[in-house]
Amino acid sequence: MDLPVIERPSSRLSLGDSAVMRQMQKDVTDIKKAVTTILNTLIVQEEVVVESVEDFIPEKIKNQEMMNQLNEQLESDEEFRKKLIMVLAKLKDGGDLPSITRLLMRSMLTNGIMSKYSLTSQRGKTPFKGTRTCKVILRALKRATKNRFPVKDYEFEIAEVLRNAPNCPGGVNFLKTQEDFSSGDDDDSQSVFAVNEEN
Repeated sequence: MDLPVIERPSSRLSLGDSAVMRQMQKDVTDIKKAVTTILNTLIVQEEVVVESVEDFIPEKIKNQEMMNQLNEQLESDEEFRKKLIMVLAKLKDGGDLPSITRLLMRSMLTNGIMSKYSLTSQRGKTPFKGTRTCKVILRALKRATKNRFPVKDYEFEIAEVLRNAPNCPGGVNFLKTQEDFSSGDDDDSQSVFAVNEEN
């Protein structure tokens, strides 16, 4: 008894099948291009909308009430927190870690409010480390510097900005120095005037 002959399926595609495959490959390529274009457009739009720290913090933090409000918002609003980190990280314009740290911190905090803080409550000041604002600044610094430094280096530079704040414009010691200087000028002018009177 002869067994039926079973033909093996051809491994070659017909002309019609080849055309379909080529069209599918073209469609996939077109879709990839479209997705890439959309993503690039969204990135550009995001960069255009988010231009500066003022978009998020219209006025620099200058007192404890404003600081508390900022910490609360950073704690409760994740979207706000993420965007602020992104904006702060983009502020850097070259420079070393100390200059970048000063730029980031002074873009959102006045020397007056920073005068009241130290990193870990030295000299009885309010501890900055552990606040949501400090965590945001730390993350922005890491992003701006591509996380090239150990955490202790970032914290050291933050501590330095806080330590020097009282002696910078708007800081408590800076204001006292200016007042002392002004009062000294007045005394000198009065003594000169008195000498002229006597002569």
